Amino acid sequence: MYKESMVKRLSKLVQWAQTLPNDIRWAFADSALYQSIDHGKRITRGSRGRILSFILRASQKVKIEWLAILGVAFYEAAKMWRAYQKPDTYCSKDVEPHIFVGFGAGMEEELFRIFAEDRRGVFRADQQRLESFNVDHEMRLKDVFRTVLQSLGRLKNEWPTLPLDAHEYRVEFLTHLTMRVARYCFFRTWFECYTKALGRAPEVCLISPDTLAFAAVDAGVISDFYQHGLMRLSGVFPDFTRVRALTADEASYLQKALPRSVIRSALPIAKPIENTRDRVVLVASIYGSVSQMNIVIPFLEWADAAGMTILVRRHPKEQSDYWSSLSPRFRLTIDDRNEPIAKVFTRVRPAIVVSWFSTAMVDALNYGLIPVMLVPNDDDAVRDLIYPLVTRTLNWPNDKVQIDKALRSSAARGAIIRTLKAQGNQSHPQTLFSY
Repeated sequence: MYKESMVKRLSKLVQWAQTLPNDIRWAFADSALYQSIDHGKRITRGSRGRILSFILRASQKVKIEWLAILGVAFYEAAKMWRAYQKPDTYCSKDVEPHIFVGFGAGMEEELFRIFAEDRRGVFRADQQRLESFNVDHEMRLKDVFRTVLQSLGRLKNEWPTLPLDAHEYRVEFLTHLTMRVARYCFFRTWFECYTKALGRAPEVCLISPDTLAFAAVDAGVISDFYQHGLMRLSGVFPDFTRVRALTADEASYLQKALPRSVIRSALPIAKPIENTRDRVVLVASIYGSVSQMNIVIPFLEWADAAGMTILVRRHPKEQSDYWSSLSPRFRLTIDDRNEPIAKVFTRVRPAIVVSWFSTAMVDALNYGLIPVMLVPNDDDAVRDLIYPLVTRTLNWPNDKVQIDKALRSSAARGAIIRTLKAQGNQSHPQTLFSY
């Protein structure tokens, strides 16, 4: 559970960031920093972040931090431009009225299908491949540099107005800004040039509320946010035109955070899976590190020893041989069929669905199946979710007795499902946007 004082502090900072003008809000959309503040810990960044933080601390002492940020921004914008212009991967594409921007997410193909099915002329790009953004419009490197100068000038003017709670994290915010300013300016320029070439604002589908999404919104496009993963309390969001939220909990939260956006929940009213099978376990895998994946081992040992049937649904992005390496040790079946999770539920009809923390847990309960979470209830990432995962799942190993009953009795499963569905948002003593 959150300590109330922690929630109030996090709430104050996130609400402050969320109410900033969109064209500077991106610079403060640092979920990792807000989480570290909430947990009372120092933020841990990668090697690039640590190097930039060192440079900024040193340059701040001689009051040239904005000059240092400008130098980094120009250098990284030029690198992006070279990647964008790669001759061996360049493919001229027509300017279309609709754009879908992905990054290889597990649900991406399904989201693209939904977005494209009633739209003619969709340009598709992948954030991980800058060359995929090549289109027939005129964007020059000097246009990107001009956007860098304008954006940094705007931020420098606003910096003295930081509230006291944010001012003590000045270097951390500057580090976040420096890590993203080139990307923001590159894509803001790209969307502005695209709009100019099209002659009107394109409709853009975005599946992550990230720096590129802020750039698109600030460029004046019609922005559709199709949520693909569970959203965080520490998240700061751009002013999307429309939002397709995964759950009613998240839709309600985002409506308060984004009062000018049109928001709806995309979770269907599903018909419960009937005749679920005793002693059948479906493990919905993730694509985490080996140490993250290994928390499933104690559960597999217990289920295998109890003679349960274990089916593993690999994550669409999972490419490791993790599960095949476990096959000699446990009696499990690996399901590599590339089909929506709802079809897997209908075909397998498991007694329980086991996962770490993911949308599979939400989908399982929606289809009348018992979700079992492997991650501890007090895990920092779980505590930061808007959706109350803790109160709407059973937890391994805390709820081992109930899990065992659920695997052996359909009546027990029915009672547990009714209890879980009746649970409200009890994960946090207050929501961040309870104005």
